Amino acid sequence: MLRSAAVLSLAIGVQVRPGRTSADSARRPRPATMCRRIASLHRPYSLPDTAVETSNASFEPIGAYQPASQVTDHNALDQDQAAIEAVLSKVPVAYGQARSVYTEGGNSRAISVLTIPALTTGMSKGVAVKATGEDGNPVSGAVWLAADTGSTQISVVYDVSDVQANHVRCRVGGLPVEFQRRDGCIDTNKTVTIGPNSMQVLQVALDLKNAS
Repeated sequence: MLRSAAVLSLAIGVQVRPGRTSADSARRPRPATMCRRIASLHRPYSLPDTAVETSNASFEPIGAYQPASQVTDHNALDQDQAAIEAVLSKVPVAYGQARSVYTEGGNSRAISVLTIPALTTGMSKGVAVKATGEDGNPVSGAVWLAADTGSTQISVVYDVSDVQANHVRCRVGGLPVEFQRRDGCIDTNKTVTIGPNSMQVLQVALDLKNAS
């Protein structure tokens, strides 16, 4: 049977593998059919209407991508990379500055550590903070880490804007001076309001590492 099927296959130009009949081979997709199926996998895919509706045109697009939420702080990481590339192009190469930017950041998740009079009551994470920037304009943020009664330091994370160019106006961290921005950093000569309490800041340490 197999021998006769093989002879028949030669006569009609169909190859039959041992153990299969010519009828089995006839059922296999022809090369042209397989090409059409593969090509169909590469057709442009249209998002369903429900997916398009989830985008929010109020946020600035990133190239062709339209964010559905605020991502300006995350998107600022490329500015750290730009600073690293700039200091590595110096002559001589500023390896120390490049390492500082890499390990300490500067353009994303800005945090100031405030030295203040001892707290008379504990402070929870997320409590609103209002202050004045070095340029005299208001700045705002929130307590980043909870502080106990008696604490003399408190970490404040700055609020972030939807506008990428000015997403945060205090950028120091490990950045070289020429890449820093301080006009929106908390002014140590002005009163800071943390929750219901107004207090004079004694010192500000600008720690702009990516907070975790």
